[in-house]
Amino acid sequence: MNHKSFFPTVDQVTQTQQAIAAYVQQVDAHPDRRVGAYPYALLHEPGQPIYGTVMMFHGFSAKPHQMWRLADYLFLEPLPRLKPVGFRLQTEIAG
Repeated sequence: MNHKSFFPTVDQVTQTQQAIAAYVQQVDAHPDRRVGAYPYALLHEPGQPIYGTVMMFHGFSAKPHQMWRLADYLFLEPLPRLKPVGFRLQTEIAG
């Protein structure tokens, strides 16, 4: 299996963090916001290899932070083997 990796720089990680913070400020300022319904983002340290990006969507009545267990697993796994399957992802956990 051939994996391509990307090594973000300090500037790229900082720009991403600033963009997320600006978006959270917009959400916070909106009169129809759901209290506590903020984006949940995990970013690797600059220089660490990134093999891809995972974006998860929750149901209408849920909040982003309710996805933390799955997000942490995918973030901390050295190289999750994900296969696209239609509109979902299938994870191969066993070696």
